[in-house]
Amino acid sequence: MQVELAQLQYNFSRLKGQWTHLSRIEGGIGFRGPGEKQLEIDRRRINDRITHLKSKLVGIERINETKRKGRKEMFSVSLVGYTNAGKSTVLNRLTSSHLYTADQLFATLETTTRAKTLETKERIVISDTIGFIRKIPPYLIASFHATLQEVVYADLLLHVVDISHHKLYEYMDTVVQTLKEIRADHKDMILIFNKIDLLPRNQYLFIKKKLRIDYPDSLFVSALTGENFDEIEQAISKVLARSKKEITLKIPNKEQKFISYLFDNAEIINKRYNNDSVRLRVNVPLEKYSKNFSLFRRFEIGTKRMAKRKFELQ
Repeated sequence: MQVELAQLQYNFSRLKGQWTHLSRIEGGIGFRGPGEKQLEIDRRRINDRITHLKSKLVGIERINETKRKGRKEMFSVSLVGYTNAGKSTVLNRLTSSHLYTADQLFATLETTTRAKTLETKERIVISDTIGFIRKIPPYLIASFHATLQEVVYADLLLHVVDISHHKLYEYMDTVVQTLKEIRADHKDMILIFNKIDLLPRNQYLFIKKKLRIDYPDSLFVSALTGENFDEIEQAISKVLARSKKEITLKIPNKEQKFISYLFDNAEIINKRYNNDSVRLRVNVPLEKYSKNFSLFRRFEIGTKRMAKRKFELQ
């Protein structure tokens, strides 16, 4: 529907020139030729179809928004990059998925989201998005608004670049400009140079050395072979660590519900059991800490104890 909408909007402004060869037939003062009549019919049909598609896409956006709300507590990552950079293969490797991949433009035409549990027990969602292209027209950005919403709402972007392509700098600029268009250029981003397996070793080392100067924190991987792929998860974990709070808690053994909540939703750094309580040092996501602030403060060591009363986990 997004592709069809973009095509219709593109063709609408070019309709007039398609019927000029008929505009003189049966023409005259106060009369319209068959070309003008056909032009009006085509415009009305296209306008009706555009209105219908826009309405359907609004409905899809509402469904996607509902899905996003259902996983809003999970850290979200979106793969972005020029078309055919290898984003789907990266997602397959990261999440053990089997998305369709091909060495062609726009092999991906819809957003796919998969869950992943990191070694720190943090559960995240990763979305594969449609590839970007150069000089993307404004109407095309508007048409693909539903697809690009995953990028807008993501907590972290993984910018995948085909290191073997001779226009990699130009393609990187295209992605940055597109992110500005959809107001997603302010987000945390990890730059990933993919397809290192396609370069001869000497050429790869030369290009890597050059890119390291301009992009010192970038990663160099092969999604196809898995080379250096563990570095991506490590980089994601570092970003996640900045969004966590490390605290020490002393929790009575009778508070098993809260203890279980911590083991499921926080990274346990250290634990020590006593006769009547357990002492935990944890890394808890700031969002969860804020939502359950009163409960955390109740058991947090080094803070003033609050009145002992039951608090509901959110």
